[in-house]
Amino acid sequence: MTAKKMGPKDINLGVLVATLAKMPDQFYTKELSNHSDMLAAHLTLTNHSHYHGFVGKRLAKEFDGRTLQRARSTSHPRKGMLWKKTAPGRPTGPQVETATRAPAGTGDVREKQVVQEGHWMALQYMAHPMFREVRALFERYEQIGGVHFRPTDRGVTVIDLHRDSPKPGVGVGEDANLLPGTKASDIAPTMWDRIAHLRRIRQHTRKSFRERRLEAYLIRDAQANQLCIPGFPERLRFINSQWRTHEAEGNQFPDLLAVDLVSHHLVLIELKVEPDPSAFDQVESYLRFFQEHSDQLDPFFSRLAQVMGELYDCPELADLKAVKTAGAGLVVWPAGGQVSVQNLEKLEGLEPDGGKR
Repeated sequence: MTAKKMGPKDINLGVLVATLAKMPDQFYTKELSNHSDMLAAHLTLTNHSHYHGFVGKRLAKEFDGRTLQRARSTSHPRKGMLWKKTAPGRPTGPQVETATRAPAGTGDVREKQVVQEGHWMALQYMAHPMFREVRALFERYEQIGGVHFRPTDRGVTVIDLHRDSPKPGVGVGEDANLLPGTKASDIAPTMWDRIAHLRRIRQHTRKSFRERRLEAYLIRDAQANQLCIPGFPERLRFINSQWRTHEAEGNQFPDLLAVDLVSHHLVLIELKVEPDPSAFDQVESYLRFFQEHSDQLDPFFSRLAQVMGELYDCPELADLKAVKTAGAGLVVWPAGGQVSVQNLEKLEGLEPDGGKR
């Protein structure tokens, strides 16, 4: 029997991407290939005389000129090629790190990285043609009832949007994070386990989470209508949900993020199930956070807007060149069977439209 011929294709792309997210901005090939995660995932390959070369060739094929660049004139006789991280539309070098002061009185200045390398890897995965097959797979199962894909530093998180679930917004499966590079064919055998997980949550949830259901309805409808959000001004397009902000009082999450097609600003949206004036303070804190970290957030959400436009057939977003710092916040609650959109910080020409699409 002829032994199977090994090669770069045998390097697990998902593990490779996940390990890349843990590497520093510059690294040598063997620093990556000798990482414990890589070694554990390639037990049948690590003794191969060309294992490190396979890793280098897979890096070159998948990432060279995109999120990695080879320092062609710089290599190490024992460590291999030197690689430097980049990302489409992402600032490189020191400006990515933003100095953020610690609470008053500590005298400390700490670096705060709010967009991690893992976020960029997840976003690159969503932009890859293979991801359309992943989206189609999850949408094929009516028992799930629709999903939202959220790029995180741990991969792409798959979020439940079922209209009849008392508690949507949960992960689809016990592990709802898809590692970058995961193919639809890899996910398919897990689908019924994912559905069983959702059914257990739905069966054991005793109350209705009204705010989550409102959010799921708005996202589900937007994704079915070229990202137009029902009841919101026509110029807004949905792109993301529940982005973590790091505040002194703990993590907070704007419910929805949209792009204003007229001004190209990010718009942060807080949802409430009934009128709640305190929500305006929440949105003001979100706006401050986004403005303070615009050097990291603007390029990331610019690319996310393009990717969402490509995935959900919204050419206005797909062709958008850049998104600017969050310039407006909206607070929304149901009113008379529609949604009442309340301006927090008015953009020129952006007026509440009484729930009209």
